[in-house]
Amino acid sequence: TKNASRLANEIGHKLEADVYVKSKFALPGNRTIPEDFIGFVHEIFDKYRELIFVTAVGIAVRAIAGALKDKFSDPAVVVVHERGTYAISLLSGHVGGANELAIKVASAIGAEPIITTATDVEEVISIDMVAKECGCFIENVKDLKKVSAALVNGEKVCFVIDKDAKTIPKLEIYAKRCIKAAGKPDAFVYITDKDIGTLPDKPYVILRRKDIAVGLGCKRQTTFNNLLA
Repeated sequence: TKNASRLANEIGHKLEADVYVKSKFALPGNRTIPEDFIGFVHEIFDKYRELIFVTAVGIAVRAIAGALKDKFSDPAVVVVHERGTYAISLLSGHVGGANELAIKVASAIGAEPIITTATDVEEVISIDMVAKECGCFIENVKDLKKVSAALVNGEKVCFVIDKDAKTIPKLEIYAKRCIKAAGKPDAFVYITDKDIGTLPDKPYVILRRKDIAVGLGCKRQTTFNNLLA
């Protein structure tokens, strides 16, 4: 709408973002949206790490539905109320940074950020965010939902932290609570570069730091295919 285009330009100016609007509302410097809106969104979906829709939530959902891949590769998506009342974190809240983006947009235009991820609502640690802040890769990602659910539900989650691993203060707090908690753990979080040995029979994830390099020597002029073989 005309008002949404005005608000999009305000957000674009304050966040130094590219602004796409319908041609009839375009201002100098704007990029125009073609008639095939959904096709257009799919075309730019992987070109940006953050997308802000100044539309109804339903329009944004229908536009991105066919382009979604997974939480580790999809961009952050935030939807802004046409009158600038709310900034809603819609997709990739943790790994993609949509929760942070919603707060950033809300601050820029005086809106209220809407964040619905359970770990944020319940104010518990998010494994996704721990991995992001520590620069870690999540191993055994199939159990991530189960471990996160255990945290949200107040169950005992044991953090096993390698003494040489980099940690963050918030993580240390949860690790200490785990040690003091009574009973057997309901889930495990390992933060280590080492082989953990026998795997638990409960849900678990392993956070591996992205600081391991592997190399090999070869003679000059050795081709890639020969190395690969």
